[in-house]
Amino acid sequence: MKKQVAITPKEKLFNPNYTFTGNSDAILKDYPSRSRNLEQYAPYGINVKELNPKFIKDGYMYLLRGAKVGQDAGFYSKAYAKKNTIESLRLDPNLVANAQRMNGNTPFISATTDIYVAASFSNYERIYVLKIPVLDVYTFSEPEDTLFLDLMEEEYMIPDYISKEEIIQSFRYDKFKQIFNLLTKEIGLNITPEDLGEKEDINHPDMGRIEIGIYSNNSASYLDPILSIVQGTIEDMKLKEKPVSVKVEAEEENPKRQIAIFTDVHALLEPTEAILKDMKKRGITEIYSLGDNIGLGPNPREVVNLLDEYGVVTLQGNYESTLDFGVEPFLVYLTQSKINQMEWTEKQLRKDQLEKLTIAPHFINLQLANQKIALCHFANDVRCDFMLHNCFDYQRYIDYKMPAYEQFYYTNSDRQLLEIAFQLNMDVSTLPMKATKDEILRRIREHIDSHPDSFNRGQAGYLSYCKDPLFYQDGKLQTIKDYDMLIQGHTHFGSNEFDGKTSIHTLRAAGMGYRSGEENQASYMILKETNQGLETEIVTVPFDREKMEHSITHCELVNSDIKRYTKTK
Repeated sequence: MKKQVAITPKEKLFNPNYTFTGNSDAILKDYPSRSRNLEQYAPYGINVKELNPKFIKDGYMYLLRGAKVGQDAGFYSKAYAKKNTIESLRLDPNLVANAQRMNGNTPFISATTDIYVAASFSNYERIYVLKIPVLDVYTFSEPEDTLFLDLMEEEYMIPDYISKEEIIQSFRYDKFKQIFNLLTKEIGLNITPEDLGEKEDINHPDMGRIEIGIYSNNSASYLDPILSIVQGTIEDMKLKEKPVSVKVEAEEENPKRQIAIFTDVHALLEPTEAILKDMKKRGITEIYSLGDNIGLGPNPREVVNLLDEYGVVTLQGNYESTLDFGVEPFLVYLTQSKINQMEWTEKQLRKDQLEKLTIAPHFINLQLANQKIALCHFANDVRCDFMLHNCFDYQRYIDYKMPAYEQFYYTNSDRQLLEIAFQLNMDVSTLPMKATKDEILRRIREHIDSHPDSFNRGQAGYLSYCKDPLFYQDGKLQTIKDYDMLIQGHTHFGSNEFDGKTSIHTLRAAGMGYRSGEENQASYMILKETNQGLETEIVTVPFDREKMEHSITHCELVNSDIKRYTKTK
């Protein structure tokens, strides 16, 4: 006979004097309303700070929340529709918070009035503008003689179930000006850009201030910054009636950090599935794709679904860029068959998938084993250098055993910026004689802002670069020399170089074999943090090649390039 355990119902969830034996399904139905009951925290020493009145109007507080694409139907409503989430709460109140943490959930999420904080939480996806009743908004301060977490002034706690009606609009993570205009011109808040945390220029956000890596590595803190308060409060409670004894195994000490990286899957489902399953077997949950997840292959929708399922953080490759701003910047490279295939690919993808692919970042900075690491699709930005300093040049240098990495010194150089200025019809003679590259970039941006209707679609790649340059951090243009390691894809073949400062790893396409014998194995890289430093490992995994070839040859629009790349007959 299965032993019954106590469940705390919605109105008594944090009441230490109450136990309940019954079916968790009844609680599940009422989870959104239960989530909105926070009064019980007042008796336990948590001070509620005043809300910022500038963001309050007509009984509602307007807040920002960074999250994934597709949350417009309500935050976490799907997560709490799973029975196992609530069944994990079959514990005495002392252990409720710990059970929630183990499932990546608590009754709270954070929202903010700082646009940079929201952008950081967005993981390079969306910022949602929320309209929350004032009575449902809390911010906690740290009382003396406690170990509770102290939130920043601009952070607030709101219930973790946000209905569709409470979401005003969502924006791409870098659309600061549009968010500001919505809050001021449409909603009517009397705020300044500085109230939103933008102390310089709302038209040109400093993307270097966005600390994505901090939040993407810890799902619990990413979802629930208030977790320490919840857990600490409950564990301080004293059960006065019969407590339920539940044994919870102690967590293992966190292992050394491991990261998996792959590139250029090009809508090939079978090799993508093989490497992701292998990562899961190894317990790797921090996964990055260097871009070109779609294009050429037969299964774009299925591949993007799979990346979402495994929580892959993806960069934008040149094929994602064609979705972002069109094929025109790449016409010197794209054949008509590739253009036709991209048009077909776009039709296969859902709206939310297209949106996610086009707002993906162009690079990500990582810090691992005291090393500064850059991830990108290709270190010569494909948005504006596709035919200059390109992958074909890189391949020739590698084949002739020449220092191919030297072509990457062009990226973010004075020469590149001047060439971009020329391509955007800017009079470079107006630049100061000894202008720094950051000053040149600033002047180009001013030129773009003052001539908003003067550019054609063929210049879209240059415009994209100027808005969000490769290796741009803390308001400054970086080069590969500013990194200890660079990891890139794009070329479809693998190679390793070292320029005396930076180790440069080029990963082969995950499901393609550039060199003989590689075509039957999918490939990815693991970065391992060890006591001795940082280790790299290239992993190869078998996959169902016969099924992949069948998908390629029976695709609605068969592409000759993917047949050639995969050596499919």
